[in-house]
Amino acid sequence: PNPFACDLQRQPSNKLMLSSAQLKEAFDGFDKDKSGFLDMDEVVSLATSLGVKTSKKELTDLFASIDVSKDNKLSFEEFLGWYRVGRHS
Repeated sequence: PNPFACDLQRQPSNKLMLSSAQLKEAFDGFDKDKSGFLDMDEVVSLATSLGVKTSKKELTDLFASIDVSKDNKLSFEEFLGWYRVGRHS
């Protein structure tokens, strides 16, 4: 289990912000193939582990909106940008 899953899951209610180092550790924990990126399967695993109830389409749409480079993978920088700005909108 990822040690940051509880913190990440609480985000919407208390808006606690994790440090970049904490986010990087969480990101790396879900990067199962150690590629330095999260692919769609890894994002599905992340959402599942956090208990996020969403459709595959919603996850696909979210993934596409975070993937600013449009290379079908999320870099830590893309993830961090979403976490810092986009996740609240």
